[in-house]
Amino acid sequence: MQCLPGVKRGGTPYRLCYKITKPLTFPSSLRLFALIPFALALITGRRLLALPQKIHSTSLTLTLTTQLLSSHPLLLLLSPTVLLAALLVSIPFMTLTFRLLLVGYASRPSSGFEWHLHGWANWAIAATILLWFWTWAVARGTLRVTTAAVIAAWYFVE
Repeated sequence: MQCLPGVKRGGTPYRLCYKITKPLTFPSSLRLFALIPFALALITGRRLLALPQKIHSTSLTLTLTTQLLSSHPLLLLLSPTVLLAALLVSIPFMTLTFRLLLVGYASRPSSGFEWHLHGWANWAIAATILLWFWTWAVARGTLRVTTAAVIAAWYFVE
């Protein structure tokens, strides 16, 4: 039996005694589980070796982008202009959708007032919303194509 001396907070001395019955062993699964963090540390270490090169290429890409935008300043105005135009074009779609919600008839069941849409109005609302989404997709595609064209023109001129 082994005993360790100690002192409590109030100053009272005490002794902590314990008996070791068998040696302390860890199951092998804990040692195997330690291999996972070790493998992750190795992967992270290998990736950190290439980090300065990636930072340099990111810096070069940012420099090229800045040069491209400074040589084509209207490219900066393109995105807000197209998005504003798409927003203005959205007004008739929203108006039509809400107006189609008014196409129907009222009924008075025993519990109160109910509004029912005509069957064709449901399909008209769905078609209007799909056409509205398609319009936004065209605007987004226009932005992508224009940006790709400017970058391609820059790439092939240089």
